[in-house]
Amino acid sequence: MKERFFKILYAFKDTFLYVLMMEAISSWLYFVNLEVDYYNQYYILIQSLVHCMLILFFVYITKNRRFRFLLDFFSVKWSLVAAVLGIVFVFVQIPLSNFYNVITGESLQLIYEFNGYGAFFKLSVLSVAFFVPLYEELFFRSYIQDYLQEKITANRAMFLSAVLFALIHLPFNNLFILNSNEGFYLTYIAFFGGLISAFLYSKTKSVLTSIIFHVFWNITAVIV
Repeated sequence: MKERFFKILYAFKDTFLYVLMMEAISSWLYFVNLEVDYYNQYYILIQSLVHCMLILFFVYITKNRRFRFLLDFFSVKWSLVAAVLGIVFVFVQIPLSNFYNVITGESLQLIYEFNGYGAFFKLSVLSVAFFVPLYEELFFRSYIQDYLQEKITANRAMFLSAVLFALIHLPFNNLFILNSNEGFYLTYIAFFGGLISAFLYSKTKSVLTSIIFHVFWNITAVIV
């Protein structure tokens, strides 16, 4: 029981360190003056690439220095299921947002205009659509979820990894940016998205399936 508690505690600690490291890198990249043309334009892309490389290296070390785990248990069928779930999840957010309004007293309203196709020409959007899912799923599935499942049941590991995934989407900008008043909707939605991703990983043992779900979730969110 004690060992199980410390496993969970360490998972929270590692997630906190993950957030701290990512925020530190993002802040450093933002304030550093590289005197390179268009640096600000490529900032999000550079940030995402640095994050990816660090998490890939971290997971490489924790996975016995091999990258083949990325293709382990790959299934075309489940990849298609993950893609469909990623698309559908964006529209499932309508009833989820209604429930969010009930429990928070807010009046958030989702509007789907399907006018985001042009945004794919922006490198910042491509980074969010592809690189962010890669390093987030690698950390929360291949590391956190696997780590938790060593001492607790698969269902509890799924739930806790989804909670931790949601926590990194807390409105931290409110602490550091004057007049920032972000709500908790992104955190709320991230929990459900994390739960689906955790289920896919638990079901297939393939992190690529979770990455595909996350990629299609982000792409659809950009389009609509």
